[in-house]
Amino acid sequence: MKFEIKMALLAVLVVSLFLATAVAISFQNFWLVFAFFFGGMAVMVFGLRYKKKHYASIKR
Repeated sequence: MKFEIKMALLAVLVVSLFLATAVAISFQNFWLVFAFFFGGMAVMVFGLRYKKKHYASIKR
């Protein structure tokens, strides 16, 4: 199994955004909570779509 730097960076970005969500919750800044949470979800959806498209093209 080959290590893919792009997927690893996306995973680190998603984890960082969710950690930033926790920090924003502790500061009780709900605008940042929504921004970081939906940003994390958007990056995660992008990563899942990229993975599905990328691996589908490899198997054929």
